[in-house]
Amino acid sequence: MRSIKMWLLLAIGVVLACGLPAVVKEQAGNIPGQIEQAQTRVGKVQADFEKYRQGDEDKEFLEVYGQRENWSANFTKALARVDDARGILEKKVQPLIEQNDKQTVDAVRVELKRITEALREARTLAAEPGQRMEFLKEARQEGPEWVKAATVELAELQLLYTDLSAVVKTAQTDHPDKMDDLTGRLGQSKQLYEQAVKQLESAQTELGNDVPDYALLGDGCKIVANNLAVIKDQDKALRARIAELGQSYSRRLVDMNIEYFVQVGRTSWSNKYDYPTEHEYTYSPRQVNEEGYGFFAPLIDKPIVAYTRGWTGWGQRIGIDKNRWNALEIDWQERWPRGDDDSEFRIDDTPTSFFHKYVDIRNGVETKGDWQKVSEEVYDANEENLGMTIISKPYGQYEEEVSLVASPAGMDKVGNPRYGRWETGPDGRRRWSFLETYAFYHLIFGGRRHYYYHDNWTGWRRDYRGRKPYYGPATDPARYGTYSNNTRQSYAGSTFAKRGGFRTQAPSTRAAGTATRGRGPGGRGK
Repeated sequence: MRSIKMWLLLAIGVVLACGLPAVVKEQAGNIPGQIEQAQTRVGKVQADFEKYRQGDEDKEFLEVYGQRENWSANFTKALARVDDARGILEKKVQPLIEQNDKQTVDAVRVELKRITEALREARTLAAEPGQRMEFLKEARQEGPEWVKAATVELAELQLLYTDLSAVVKTAQTDHPDKMDDLTGRLGQSKQLYEQAVKQLESAQTELGNDVPDYALLGDGCKIVANNLAVIKDQDKALRARIAELGQSYSRRLVDMNIEYFVQVGRTSWSNKYDYPTEHEYTYSPRQVNEEGYGFFAPLIDKPIVAYTRGWTGWGQRIGIDKNRWNALEIDWQERWPRGDDDSEFRIDDTPTSFFHKYVDIRNGVETKGDWQKVSEEVYDANEENLGMTIISKPYGQYEEEVSLVASPAGMDKVGNPRYGRWETGPDGRRRWSFLETYAFYHLIFGGRRHYYYHDNWTGWRRDYRGRKPYYGPATDPARYGTYSNNTRQSYAGSTFAKRGGFRTQAPSTRAAGTATRGRGPGGRGK
């Protein structure tokens, strides 16, 4: 071991200035000492244990359990884990330290973690015989009280399991699609309950024997207590999960808007000097319409206006339509640096802000929201989803099953008896009729009553639900969504429609960004 430690210290000293991080090398350098300490610790614990056991007044009592449970094997296993740690050090860590490649830092950390875990297990194994010995002595002394406490705990456990079983049964009736899932989850608690019953019976039996087996008695009482704690957690978790089945919510996208801005920048200087100091100033963004945005976006970083003071006063040089410039309402003298007599104005940036408006429906209650700012990514991802449901969790589904994939409003509720029923229409086709609480889904296209037919719903459920947006059946693939005729008519009064959103929008309109700028007298070639 001493040679290993010296080798590691030497290797670390040679490569300290490069390769693996210093902290990783330091951790590796500490490992040999930790292995030595663990081996010494296991040996000392074993010696102390044997000495204590031989001198204990309960030697004969403990010897029966020690032989049956083979306590001595724990020390053998503990030393084997120390040897495992040593093997990892020699075969894995040392070569990686020698290699000293920063690309292997994760691999080194993995091996160091394995060593740490092996040494932890060695300490745990070595400590168990002593802990077990004390546990059995306490079981002999406190056995009647332990069994009494376990009897009370089992009664509490039984009450919990009985109540939870009733809750699950009701949930299975309300949500038959979750029958198997709920049975499986309750089954975990059932196994713990049945195990606790058997363990308490065993402990009670041992307590009544002339020569009790205190291992069975103590372990049985301990299992009852542990199972009660686990079932309490399971009860809380399963009840919360069942409560999710009784919640329904969805979000429909009902309007979209983009606000366009132009931000002007100014560079000014004094022509009195050959190498003047340039002063930069940025104006607050000016909101423009989409057409104005399209005009200014390609002009980023290009000089568009200049103000220069000559013999007769200030003069303006303008490189764009004067009306365009005036519309921005730029006070060119705003915070003008004293002494500067020349300038260039340019478009610094063309930022945009994106907004959505939603209708949220929770447990049948419809709430119309105000504008919410969203990211450009969210806006683009939903540009074709006006009028669609973009978040959906119907009754009978868990939170983890919430769908973030766009679908026609209300289609996710079809087939669920909590929302309606199937009926046969005048044309002989099966269609879904929503209950009165959810009848607004029939009016998603304004005054015209709209139905979802069984064949279309089946296709959506089979091929689209939760996987990709659905805009209509193969025979009418543009029935729903932003650019469908239904949506154009139903949302004709929306902000999206009023700003011309239903027409095809060139992607380059808001593709311009901020560029690297060369401005001022240097940029003009002064």
